Amino acid sequence: MSISDIPARHSKSCFGIIYTLPPLTMRTLAALFAVIVLAAPSAHGRSEYPEAQLFEQAERLNDRCRGGSGDDPATMRACDQRDAVITRLKKAGWCYGKESDYGYQRVWQRCHAGVAAPAKSTEITGYVFSRGGGNVSPGDVIRRDDMIYVLYSHVPCSLPIAAAPNMQAAELFQGRKLTRACWAPTISPLADKFTIVSQYGHVESSSLFGFVETRFRADGDAIAVGPAISQHEYRRRLDEYMRSLR
Repeated sequence: MSISDIPARHSKSCFGIIYTLPPLTMRTLAALFAVIVLAAPSAHGRSEYPEAQLFEQAERLNDRCRGGSGDDPATMRACDQRDAVITRLKKAGWCYGKESDYGYQRVWQRCHAGVAAPAKSTEITGYVFSRGGGNVSPGDVIRRDDMIYVLYSHVPCSLPIAAAPNMQAAELFQGRKLTRACWAPTISPLADKFTIVSQYGHVESSSLFGFVETRFRADGDAIAVGPAISQHEYRRRLDEYMRSLR
């Protein structure tokens, strides 16, 4: 059922009640509609909470933040406003989903026991290609807004494809939208190639050279560990491959 179906189904139920019950006063009708509206699930899969508008606001601001130019004042303002909204949600007792779940950074849920941040169960690691490329140092923070490719390690592929058992989860940030994907290393002379498949069936191959090995934080940002393949290691592999051809 899509979200657009919800109002229509509730309206149909209301009319059914009106036709089968004795005449109702306007006050009774108003109370009846209020109960139905409060019970309706929101677009986030929960009953309406006071923070429901903040969920939507955070999503809209994130779209503006990711979709604009990095040096545009309006884009920077949208990013700051989004961060402020996320801080308000966390103070109100909302946290990201379970870190062990795919795409947990995009799901809000009630924190357990009033904790303001999700408990760290298993550390999520992987590789990131960002707008800054591989020009980062260990310990640097890569903002989620700057990510282009995210390749998760040890997070199973959830796409309905035959190769899913042999692939890991991935994410592509194309323009404003996040696209779910899966990836797997492929056989190559320098052991650097991988194939990535998007949820729309788009397939492409690339190299881990230029990617950064990272640890993902609960807020979706990542901490750089080091290059996925350093220039020294890449050169070593290349030299070894060239020698094997002689």
